[in-house]
Amino acid sequence: MVRLPGFAALLIVSFAAFGSPFNGAYAQDGTTVAVVDVQRMLRESLAGQAIESQMQQFRLSFGEQIAQKEAELREKERLLAEQAAVVSPEVLAESRRQFEEEVVALQREVREQQLGVEQSYAEAIDTIRQTVIAILQDIVEQRGIDVVLPRSGYLVASRELDLTDDVLAELNSALPSLSLSLP
Repeated sequence: MVRLPGFAALLIVSFAAFGSPFNGAYAQDGTTVAVVDVQRMLRESLAGQAIESQMQQFRLSFGEQIAQKEAELREKERLLAEQAAVVSPEVLAESRRQFEEEVVALQREVREQQLGVEQSYAEAIDTIRQTVIAILQDIVEQRGIDVVLPRSGYLVASRELDLTDDVLAELNSALPSLSLSLP
């Protein structure tokens, strides 16, 4: 059994009875700590949901476009196979070269689109994260918090330490939507 000095016991009882005076943070040894669930904010914020919705729409649309172009290329390949018996080897070789150039061009287009989408998505996520950091800076200053840890940086913590709901509400207010600049 550990004996606590009278003041420490009184302090623990007062925290237990009245809650922490730090509104979502915990002070130990003079350091006030709070935590946030960054992944939850990205998943549940209005801006995060907006960019995910845009990404889904883009994937569907782009997938349909690519499927159509691939079908056209398959048809060209089928026609080339039929022509093999009736055209000269030189004409067939030129037709194959043109077909292969079209295939390479489509592959290049897909790669460029993917890179553009990834960059746009990364920029949007960075905008959300920068907004979250600004909100956290304000909360840190207002509440006298010394350290804010990401939820992914610890195994277990008291729910009283979690600022995620507060930050999420402010994030939705500050950034109610976000548009991707998709190629």
